[in-house]
Amino acid sequence: MLETILKNENFIHTMQKHCYEVISHLIEENIEFSIVANTNFIDFNPELPKELDVKQNPYALFALGGYTFESIQLNKD
Repeated sequence: MLETILKNENFIHTMQKHCYEVISHLIEENIEFSIVANTNFIDFNPELPKELDVKQNPYALFALGGYTFESIQLNKD
């Protein structure tokens, strides 16, 4: 069942829109937050040093607060 839902284009679009709107709201309200991300879908430019490479784990927690929160640039892509 989960595999069927995750392949549904309408569901994917709805979830992407929902995530964008929630993150936008948190930023607009100046609310710091954290995100857990699947490292298969993360790229860093420039690349992180090897000792900081988050791709060694399947998931990574990013705490967005202080300077990292203040410098957020959110794109719809």
